[in-house]
Amino acid sequence: MTSQREWFHKYEPVSRGSVFMGNDHALEIAGIGIIKIKMHDGTILTIQEVRHVKGMKKNLLSLGQVDDLGCKTQIENGILKIVRGVLVVMKAEKITSNLYMFKGETLQEADSCVASRTHGEESTIIWHRKLGHISERGLKILSDQNLLPGLKSVNLPFCEHCVSSKQHRLKFSSSTARSKCILDLIYSDVWESPDISLGRAK
Repeated sequence: MTSQREWFHKYEPVSRGSVFMGNDHALEIAGIGIIKIKMHDGTILTIQEVRHVKGMKKNLLSLGQVDDLGCKTQIENGILKIVRGVLVVMKAEKITSNLYMFKGETLQEADSCVASRTHGEESTIIWHRKLGHISERGLKILSDQNLLPGLKSVNLPFCEHCVSSKQHRLKFSSSTARSKCILDLIYSDVWESPDISLGRAK
């Protein structure tokens, strides 16, 4: 629920319905629509059936409706996470004794048009990295099952990390050549991984 009419991308006015606040004061529901949010990790999340309630001072998300969508809520050390399967869909920080503020920002229609031009490729890269550099085929399977929010098409660009990590040392065949003088035959490594892990592993 929100009072910000300009945040809606699709909007349908309604003439009935109201919401009761904590002080038993009723506020009118003016419309229902869709809002897009850019999350803390860059993914764009689409929230449907958002109520436009005039006079509200806070923007509220119903955890009950999130539960109806098959998501789980995890709260630990002041951090609230909304999880779907093994993916963290949304994250929030505790700001008062009983309120959590989500990390992200709303995308208005003009911002969304600009973001949509590059979001497809960026979203694919983000999910590719989030899922441990999963293959393009794996991304397509998860996308077809609607398990990757914000990912509409899968077109994985070149990933330098995937290429370098999958390179391996070839076995050198036995040589029958024998040197006849000093430095006539030299053995050496011709390549090694330019990047190493934090544990100094290649």
